[in-house]
Amino acid sequence: MSQVHSCGHFSNLTTFEIERIREFAEKQNAEIIDSHISLLEKNIVDVGLSCGLGDLSEENEHLSNLKAGLKEKNWAKIKQEAKFLEKKIILKTAKNYNDGEDPLAVIPSRLYDSLD
Repeated sequence: MSQVHSCGHFSNLTTFEIERIREFAEKQNAEIIDSHISLLEKNIVDVGLSCGLGDLSEENEHLSNLKAGLKEKNWAKIKQEAKFLEKKIILKTAKNYNDGEDPLAVIPSRLYDSLD
């Protein structure tokens, strides 16, 4: 699989897991959220490597916040952190794709606006 294809593949898997976390936070299902967070951790490493995202400390901080929210059963915090994480990954991936230039030049406005 080429780097572009693997980047797209892992980006899609990552956003899928984030969406599942948000969905199950809405349903307040801690057990399923926990399993999706585990998958998300692996996918973030994969997307970081395949997309050349470099330092993933901010993404790991959001993962820690997700875990803390799950431990507290703070559903609003989980949804908020998942949205922050998704936005961060999309912005970093787009900036990398756009050769370090403005990521908003390659992100559809409706996608970006949905993450606010």
